[in-house]
Amino acid sequence: MVLENSSTGEIIVSIDLSNKIDPVASTWTCSAKRIDIKLKKVSEDLNWRVLEGGSPGGVSSIPVTVANGPAPSYPSSSKVKRDWDAIDKEIERETENEKPEGDAALNGLFK
Repeated sequence: MVLENSSTGEIIVSIDLSNKIDPVASTWTCSAKRIDIKLKKVSEDLNWRVLEGGSPGGVSSIPVTVANGPAPSYPSSSKVKRDWDAIDKEIERETENEKPEGDAALNGLFK
């Protein structure tokens, strides 16, 4: 990957990436204080372990596996298991059924 200043032709950075990117879908911006680079992977089913090619560490990418099944449970020291999705739904129901109080109730009365 080579980033080049379009007005001067100066090469800003050159990186040998470990995997292929889609240059059309990738973007970069350069300001006085920083360079923002957003790279779009050609193959969405790979997770990159390293950015640059030829880096030590063995395999540069690993396939992503999507498992259909129950959501992962997070480790906890609590002996009580909680279904956080059910708790979220219950809170949403309570907020929908909540009656307005104070100024909100008074404004609703006059509407």
